[in-house]
Amino acid sequence: MLTPKRFSDIVTPASIAGVLALCTLPFGSWSQCGTLLNGDGMVTNDPVYFECNDGNNPFEFFPLTQGSWTNVTVNWGDGSSPEFFEIWDNLNAISHVYDYEEFTSYDLTFSTSSCAASAALKKSVLVNPAIVVPEGWPTGACAPATLSFVNGSTNVTPDTEFTWTFDDGTTVTAGADNEGATVDHLYNAFTTGCQREVTLTATNACRTAEFGVPAAVTIDYINIWDRDNPLIGTSATVLCWPDNTVDLQNISEMVCFNNGNTQQRKEHWDFGGPFGPGGISEIDWRPWVNSDPIPLTFPSVGEYTISLGIENYCGIDEQSITIVVREPLTAEVAGPSVVCAGDRLEFTATAPDADWFEWDFYGTDQNWYPSQSGNMIWTFNAPGDYDLTVQVGLDNQSESCVAQAIHQVQVQAKPQAAIVLSE
Repeated sequence: MLTPKRFSDIVTPASIAGVLALCTLPFGSWSQCGTLLNGDGMVTNDPVYFECNDGNNPFEFFPLTQGSWTNVTVNWGDGSSPEFFEIWDNLNAISHVYDYEEFTSYDLTFSTSSCAASAALKKSVLVNPAIVVPEGWPTGACAPATLSFVNGSTNVTPDTEFTWTFDDGTTVTAGADNEGATVDHLYNAFTTGCQREVTLTATNACRTAEFGVPAAVTIDYINIWDRDNPLIGTSATVLCWPDNTVDLQNISEMVCFNNGNTQQRKEHWDFGGPFGPGGISEIDWRPWVNSDPIPLTFPSVGEYTISLGIENYCGIDEQSITIVVREPLTAEVAGPSVVCAGDRLEFTATAPDADWFEWDFYGTDQNWYPSQSGNMIWTFNAPGDYDLTVQVGLDNQSESCVAQAIHQVQVQAKPQAAIVLSE
C-alpha cells in the first residue's frame, strides 16, 4: 500500500517538475508509429504500390498500415504540401488525390517525432498488345517470303517489353520503341507449315503487379505455302538379273493442299533412257491426276537414275533415285552333319554382298530366325533328319534377289551309359 510517508519519499521536487514538463508539452509532439504494408497486405520495408488506372481522371491513393500512427506528417511526393494526421490506423484511413499521369513515380515519406518510413507509388497503365495487318498487305505467300506486321499495341509505357513469335521457331524481342513499328519476318523455304500463327506478347510493371504474366494476342490467318515434296515410290531399288522390271509411282506430298494450295499439280518423268512404256525416255510435263504405276524395263545389269519433277503454285522441286540391276546372289552354308541331340552347334552361311540372313532349321518354311551375320548357334533336341535352310537377300530388293542354301543334318539320340556292378 502506498502510504503518505512512502509517497513523500517518491515524489520529490525533481519528479514533480518532470511530470509538469510532460504535461505541458505542445499538443501533437508525442507520437506512435505503425508498420507499412504493401499492396498485398504484407509487412514490407519501403513498399512499392502500383496504381494502374488508365481512365484519364485524378485518382485517390490509400496507403496501408498495420498498427497505429499518431501525429504523422506525410509527404505525398507530387509537389503538394505535406499533410499532418493526428491518427492513422485500420479504422482511420488516410488518402491523397493525385492528378492523372499515365506513367510516373512518387516517393512518399511518413514521419513522426520518433520514426520515419518511406514508400514508392508507381503510376502506370496495363499495356495491351495488338497486331495490325493493314488492308492490302499480304497475309500469305510462297516461301521464302517476307511478310510485315505492325505493332498496334496501346498503353505502351517506357518499361514495356514485347516478344514476337512467328510459329517457325524464331522469336524477336523488343522494347517500348517497338510501338507502332513495322516488323518484317522472313519465312524460309521448307521450314514452316501452312497456316501460321503470329503472336505478340507484352508486359510492363502493371501487368506484372496485377496478373503476374504478360498479355498476348495471336493472329492465325497467315498462310505460308511451299513447293511440293517430290517422292518416287518403287516396287524395288535392287533387282537381280534376269529380273529387270520395276514399277514406279508418283507418291509426292501435296503441300498445303487443305489450306488453299489447290492449283493443278504437274509432273515430269525422266527415265534416263528408253526404259519406259513403249521404249519412251521421259514423260513431259502433264497434269498429275493419279499415282498409277509406271513400269520400266532395263536392258542389262547396271545402275539407272530416274528423276521426277513436281510443279505447284510455288514452283518446281525434283527427286532422283537409282535402280540397281545386279547379278543374283549366291549362298552356301557349312556346319556339322551328324550330331547328337542336345549338342550346341555352330553353322556358318556365306553370301557375298548379302544384307540379311534368315534360318529355317527344320526345313518347314514355317519359322525363320534372323541373324545379324552369317553365323548362328543352334541345338536340335529331338533325333531326326533335318534340312537346315538359310535364306539371304538385299535391302530394298525384289524377290528375285533372294537366294537359299540347304544343309542336311542327321541328329542321333545321345548314347545312354549302362553300368553293371559285379558281385
